[in-house]
Amino acid sequence: MSSLRIKLRKTQSTLPVEKLLPGTTRLLIQAETLEMLPENILNLHDLISLELQTPELSYIPREVLNLPKLEVLKIKGQSNSITQFNEVTSPLKTLFLVGLKLDQVPPWIQKLKFLETLDLSKNNIKMIPSEFSSLKKLSRINLDSNLLEELPTCFKEMDSLNHLSMDNNKFSAEVKAQIQRELGLWF
Repeated sequence: MSSLRIKLRKTQSTLPVEKLLPGTTRLLIQAETLEMLPENILNLHDLISLELQTPELSYIPREVLNLPKLEVLKIKGQSNSITQFNEVTSPLKTLFLVGLKLDQVPPWIQKLKFLETLDLSKNNIKMIPSEFSSLKKLSRINLDSNLLEELPTCFKEMDSLNHLSMDNNKFSAEVKAQIQRELGLWF
């Protein structure tokens, strides 16, 4: 297995593509000014884990999201974050879409049948779709720092769920009491 960490200086806005070698299985890109991924990232067919800490990245090519072995995708944004996603068909087990200013859960997430860990913290999500209950392997969910006001009913149906974090949302005292009563979670 080959891991690669690329950290660009603030003055750099392009990746050193010569470092993206076939056979790389884990890739971490930290780049404050990177706006676009290079095309040769598509040649990383053995990539299992991709982590992007790139606040200026505004688009991820569909082909990157569909790399055949990709199990871990972590995207952390801040300013001009990605708000539109192509459908992901990789066999993802771990998905982080943190701080991307998402106002809804991307609908393709409910199709990720191997998904075990999901982090949608630090977004603007107001509602969790009931279709989440179809994610039979999902055991960990982080929804901290969103705009949730109601208890998502689908969580009661998810037998595999053993970790749920929903701190810093807009729950009323009544909803917090309901969450404590029905899910055994405390704030």
